[in-house]
Amino acid sequence: MKRFAVLFNQSLNRIFLIDFISEEFDKYLCDLNNLDLEVLNEYEAIYMYFTPGANPHLFEEQVGKFVDRIPIWLRKNGVVKPKFLFQMDYFCGRTDIYPFEHNLPYVDLILDVVDRKYKNTDKTFYVAFPLRISLCGKPIKQYSFHEKEDYIAGLKRFYGRPSPMLKLISRIGLRPSIIGVNEGKKYGEDYFEWLGRAKLVLDYHTAGLTWSRLGAESAFCFTPIMGHSDYKSIYIANKDLAIDYTEENMKQILDMANKLLTDKEYYYECQVKAYRNIAEHISVEKCTERFKNALRLVGIDVS
Repeated sequence: MKRFAVLFNQSLNRIFLIDFISEEFDKYLCDLNNLDLEVLNEYEAIYMYFTPGANPHLFEEQVGKFVDRIPIWLRKNGVVKPKFLFQMDYFCGRTDIYPFEHNLPYVDLILDVVDRKYKNTDKTFYVAFPLRISLCGKPIKQYSFHEKEDYIAGLKRFYGRPSPMLKLISRIGLRPSIIGVNEGKKYGEDYFEWLGRAKLVLDYHTAGLTWSRLGAESAFCFTPIMGHSDYKSIYIANKDLAIDYTEENMKQILDMANKLLTDKEYYYECQVKAYRNIAEHISVEKCTERFKNALRLVGIDVS
């Protein structure tokens, strides 16, 4: 038995890209009908990583699909010794108020990939995950400005509408290539070729709050990306390109896009800057240290 455990309701491989978690945490699929609560109670800390609505059959009827209530259920059923580190994957709630206030007394730290600052709790802590892109052992092709094609890439998210992005593309003048709008799904080598060949990537929607894996992938593909400042990876890649979409900011966004598309030296500087910033930020070492610091914050000594 290890010192720590991780509970999850859907296989999320990115958790286990962090060697510290893979090696130092016992892994449990969170099936409340089969968990040994006495065993769970012996851990020093339990890291809970849940996807909303995933596999509700794993939970008892009174918990159902509301996985934000699992810390409460565990505490009330005798798992009182471990510290609880709680994380919800891809929920797009308010940025100012922690939406699961009912579980605050039952968790010791809330982990978050967007770095929200809530008014109703000081228990939040920012974490990030490594990003490994495998193309059957081949490196991702990084195209220079003159090798790229005259289109702007983007994607339609399941939250919000891409209308701000489409409006901007019509003003910039390049061809739109938007997955979920005028492009079908793309996978593997085709996806990264599409992303790498784009002159520019935009990530503007009417609603949403996200880490934006697209921002990190664009950086690795050597394609500058512009988007909302609260899309964490876009801000980290290059905060000068993280401009919020408002009518007042429209000219600033268009001017920056025009500079990228006409100033090849600046374009190259942005390519290199984004790649270096993202590669450093989501390195295994940096991600590992964040999770160790999370444990330290709840009073657990880790080397």
